[in-house]
Amino acid sequence: MRSVEISLRDPAEKRTLSSEQIATVTSDQEPGEVATHGVLIGTRLWPMRGLIAAALGVGPERVGNVAGLRALDRLGLRTFSLVPYDEKGNPVRAERAVRDADRSRRAARS
Repeated sequence: MRSVEISLRDPAEKRTLSSEQIATVTSDQEPGEVATHGVLIGTRLWPMRGLIAAALGVGPERVGNVAGLRALDRLGLRTFSLVPYDEKGNPVRAERAVRDADRSRRAARS
């Protein structure tokens, strides 16, 4: 059984997440809808935060995206970040990614 330490949204609160906990949740529950980040278990895509929250017995709002994805990756699971597309089929970047890219371009010009 593999396990990793994961920090919840409160940085002082750390938990241990194991592959056994993930297996238990996925064996007796149905996956919810994936909004942004998912994890592939078998042939089914699970919402990352919901899966970790169920495995740890906490609310999904307590699971951070970066910490959650990192923990699942370290457990050897395949994680995905869904990309939304506009009506023309172009990928829509998150507002923060656009701001960061603009800031980087401005810094490179100066």
